Amino acid sequence: VLHIGAKEFHPGTLALLPLLLAYDYIDRRSILPAAAVLAAATLCREDVALAAAAAGLLVTLQGGRARLWGALILAAGLAWFFAYTLAVQPHYLPPRGSIEEHFPGLGHSAGEVILAALSRPLDVLGGLAGMEKLVYVVGLLFPLALLSLLSPVWLITALPSFLINVLSQF
Repeated sequence: VLHIGAKEFHPGTLALLPLLLAYDYIDRRSILPAAAVLAAATLCREDVALAAAAAGLLVTLQGGRARLWGALILAAGLAWFFAYTLAVQPHYLPPRGSIEEHFPGLGHSAGEVILAALSRPLDVLGGLAGMEKLVYVVGLLFPLALLSLLSPVWLITALPSFLINVLSQF
C-alpha cells in the first residue's frame, strides 16, 4: 500500500473496489448493480474493460434470465476496450510508449499487439514458455492453497489480467 500511495499511482488501483463489488453482485444474481459498478470500473483504466467483459461472460455462462444482460456487459466491455485502444489511445497518447517494453516484438501500440496476437499466435505462445511464467502461476495459486480452483468458472474474471501479465515481458 505504501508503494502505491507514495512511489507511484496507478489508476487501475481505483478499479479494485468496483470490480469486487461487481463480482459480489454477480454472485448474488443482482446484475443491474453489477453492470453499474463495472461501468464505473472501466473508467479507471482501459484493460479493466476486459475484466468487465469477462464478468459479462461469467453472467452469460451462469444462464437464466440474466444471460442477455451478461451478453450486453460482455459486448460493452469489449466495445469500450477496442474503441479506446484502437481509436482514442493512438490519437491522444505518444506514438511510442511502454507497450514496446511490455510486449517486445509484437508491436508499438495496443492495436499492433492485438493484431500480432491474432496473426502470429505461435510467437505469442512462445512467450508463455519459461520458468518465470510457471513461478508466476504458482505464486498466484498457492497462497490460498489452490482454493480458487474449487470454483474455476470464477477464474474467467481474472483471465484478461492474467493473460496480459503472462504475455508481458516487463
